[in-house]
Amino acid sequence: MPPFVPSQLDPHRMIAAATLDALRALLRGSGPHRCAADGHPLPSVTVRVEDHPILGRIGGVARVDPGPGGAVGIARVSRSSFVAFEQGADGLRELPVDVDENGVLTIERTQMVDGR
Repeated sequence: MPPFVPSQLDPHRMIAAATLDALRALLRGSGPHRCAADGHPLPSVTVRVEDHPILGRIGGVARVDPGPGGAVGIARVSRSSFVAFEQGADGLRELPVDVDENGVLTIERTQMVDGR
């Protein structure tokens, strides 16, 4: 694997392969996520950076288990940028992340059918 790989959501953003390896390890054993029982997308995940001190520094990675839908892995990739991934049936799936001025991340979950 090359030292950096393009983001699935923004090909101009490069993510360190080591970061992806760390997220893969954090999410190991977390099965593929599914959509909510009624077929609607899972609710977004809200994470306060201050609740996860490791995310206070660039290169920090954390796993959050928000309940329905399973775990999400988060990595800080710059002073103001984060990436988030969930385990899909065919590997890691990148999720959109928004950061507000208070250090709160909003991560949009994907809707999947049969874990895809």
